[in-house]
Amino acid sequence: MDTIMIKRPLVSVILPVNKNNPHLEEAIQSIKNQTYKELELIIIANNCEDTFYSLLLKYQDQKTKIIRTSIKYLPFSLNLGVHLSQGEYIARMDSDDISVLDRIEKQVKRFLNTPELSILGSNVEYINEASEFIGYSNYPLDHSSIVNSFPFRCNLAHPSIMVKKEVITTLGGYMYGSLSEDYDLWIRASRHGNFKFSNIDEPLLKYRIHKGQATNKSNAYNIFAFDSSLKIREFLLNGNVQYLLGAARGFFAFIYVRFIKK
Repeated sequence: MDTIMIKRPLVSVILPVNKNNPHLEEAIQSIKNQTYKELELIIIANNCEDTFYSLLLKYQDQKTKIIRTSIKYLPFSLNLGVHLSQGEYIARMDSDDISVLDRIEKQVKRFLNTPELSILGSNVEYINEASEFIGYSNYPLDHSSIVNSFPFRCNLAHPSIMVKKEVITTLGGYMYGSLSEDYDLWIRASRHGNFKFSNIDEPLLKYRIHKGQATNKSNAYNIFAFDSSLKIREFLLNGNVQYLLGAARGFFAFIYVRFIKK
């Protein structure tokens, strides 16, 4: 009997970065050492100094591209990476996180076993700047639970995401000037109707939380402003009152963090 060979799809991993950090080497190697080998790593060096760009070039090889751009905005870097990618699937990676070594393999397996799936994240393990364990996420796993939570929060960790490339191109890519560029993309994908979401219960990414990140008050204002604008937009476009309630809840959370919490 002839053996039927299943073609393993190419995955393009996009990693934007604009300056060196103590965790960059580990982040890059966590992708280059993946058990799944049919992948390309696209590092987008955005608005970086010459010395840092020269440092990045040491990672360039047959499966790793270093792309330089003077435009510093993250949505542009992501769209550029998608444009230059050759993979059927796009995976995201941040420059200070760590992908579990079989992350890509497990995500590809889930896609191959679930043809209707479009966007796939995972739970994450939170770590601090010293790579010490903080805790685990507890994201919803099924499509309905993920989409129904969008009016209130984004239950997808962007650096854990693998998505069919056609989803991003169909939606016109990431939007410019949005701090919550991933949240916006997923909301638009949910509005499309044909794209299915899921999370893998297992933590496939170590997500780094930096000192002061969760309590930074100026950052809280920016997040509130962008998230609220997305929710109000969705309410005005579709009349979904849940998004209006989500914006109101975000307002009270902002007031608490900005003016009450010590």
